[in-house]
Amino acid sequence: MKKTLVIALSIMACLITVACKKPIEMLDEDDVIFYSSKKTTTCVKEEMDNDGYMNYETIEIVYDDFKILKIKSNMISEMNSTYIDYAISVGESIAQKLNDLDGVKIEYKKIENNKFQIVTEVDYEKLDVDQLKEVLGDFYDENNQVYNIKNTSFKEYKKEFLKEYICE
Repeated sequence: MKKTLVIALSIMACLITVACKKPIEMLDEDDVIFYSSKKTTTCVKEEMDNDGYMNYETIEIVYDDFKILKIKSNMISEMNSTYIDYAISVGESIAQKLNDLDGVKIEYKKIENNKFQIVTEVDYEKLDVDQLKEVLGDFYDENNQVYNIKNTSFKEYKKEFLKEYICE
């Protein structure tokens, strides 16, 4: 009798679970689902700065249903050729400290007389925010959400940081 009751209750629980779930095709962005699959979105932005120099950025965002997992940014910037070597050396000195962190990789490279490239990769599954605070010291801003997106959903990230980007 007990065995029959347990089996009947189990079958009923399965039927209720299946009947109450929406098919995946009908899920809204806001629906909570119980599995997590990785997705990748690429966003691009081109803009001209106040001095007439172009900046191009491509961001590849890897995320699951709940949070951002990784971000890779590839930025190409134009600037006055007189200052480019100085800008790269300053950027490399900061990048050197950040590259010591698990989950962070930043590379600066001069690609033309007046263009340089910055490739930044952040793996938020490996990044320790406390170590980041320590490395940045006084430059760490508790209110700057760029540092604190470790548990941010893609929807929130896109709304906050990708307003000027075209995403596919």
